[in-house]
Amino acid sequence: MKTIVNLKECITETSGALVPVLVAMTTQNPAAAAASLVIGPALKGLINGIAIEKEPQQRMDRLIRRVTQEAFTSFKVSADWVDAVAKGLFSLQNTVNYLQTTAPEEQLHQAMRHILAGFPACNIEDLPLDTIANNIVKRIHDGILNDDILRELDTNAATHVNENLLHEIINLLTMPTTYPRWNSFESLGGALTSKPEAVSWGSNRIDIVAKFTDSACWHLWYNGRWQKWESLGGLFNGSPAICSWGSRRLDVFCIGQDSKMYHKWYANSWTDWECLGGSFTSGPAAVSWCSDRIDLFAIGTDQTLWHRWYSNVWSDWETLGGVLTAAPAVTTWGYNRLDVFVRGENMHLYHKWWNGVWSDYEDLGGELAGDPGAVSWGPNRIDVFYPGQNTHTIHIWWDGTRWNEEDLGGLTIYGAGVSSWCSGRLDVFVVGTDFALYHKWYA
Repeated sequence: MKTIVNLKECITETSGALVPVLVAMTTQNPAAAAASLVIGPALKGLINGIAIEKEPQQRMDRLIRRVTQEAFTSFKVSADWVDAVAKGLFSLQNTVNYLQTTAPEEQLHQAMRHILAGFPACNIEDLPLDTIANNIVKRIHDGILNDDILRELDTNAATHVNENLLHEIINLLTMPTTYPRWNSFESLGGALTSKPEAVSWGSNRIDIVAKFTDSACWHLWYNGRWQKWESLGGLFNGSPAICSWGSRRLDVFCIGQDSKMYHKWYANSWTDWECLGGSFTSGPAAVSWCSDRIDLFAIGTDQTLWHRWYSNVWSDWETLGGVLTAAPAVTTWGYNRLDVFVRGENMHLYHKWWNGVWSDYEDLGGELAGDPGAVSWGPNRIDVFYPGQNTHTIHIWWDGTRWNEEDLGGLTIYGAGVSSWCSGRLDVFVVGTDFALYHKWYA
């Protein structure tokens, strides 16, 4: 009788290809996707490692059904939904070996689509992945130990389903994917005459600033529900910028009608505006990588990028070169890291970064019809948004290895603002052709 090859190797070697397929096929059903991502990689490895012989296969079928049912016992999931998961796994047993070795990628996608098509909707916003993964791994472990036939396949099989393996599975589940889960645009009203900018200083908190028809800077915030717009006063040109270095701290920057930079901050109450000088033709961009640190950028009258930073005191302005035609965007994924995005004369998006020294400008292509916006939810992850020449909102993102791109649709003017309050969360803000603020989020 054929034995299980190293079970851990089976799972880790085969799960990588299945994860993106399962996600892609279940983007319209996040609960099914979450469950599939937990169960699929572990059981696919088990299935591939076991010889397809009648008695072991029947016993494995029974173990799969029992594990699936028991793992979801404590959750409000319909019996039909659990049965659909189990049936999908049975189908995987009959197809996975053939598909893995001979089928092209599109056939694999079609097979997965067929398997997952029957998953009913599930009214669960967030399945507790760690708990489910723990249950499944433990039950597979116990099921192999308690089954004489399966245990004979490899007396050490159960020992391979251990804590390290569980962490590998959970890492696969939480890995950022290129398959977005976007909600539709919602209108937040207003009468905007600039790109909005946004920042988040904590979970369920977003602060937005924009210029209105009265040329003043206006502020809107979300703290579990949207509040009313408030005026921060002033008479400004271009879009404002906002950043935060901690809870209940906001720093807002605007270009006055005298082309100088102005600064106003909130620390339990709003200050008056202070002048930071300079002479600028675009709205600013600002970010903070730690407490008492702000990096501020804007396009000067010479069309180059100018930079000034605050570290307990303000530095002088420095120029970073370029020939630029739109307001910059900036983000950071950690201490001493800056990623700046600008539009060049050819309407392309350009990227310049700081990690102790400044890089050259990198041409990322595209055709920008307005100002970009950028955010990072963690190391080696950057999301950038801008209005394309078709007035759609274009999204590009760096996943640690390459740049990706997608079209989010809509009809937008000026540019895009974006914030993130945790890994896997994006809130994008644009101005529609009716000059109202629109919000689209990824979660």
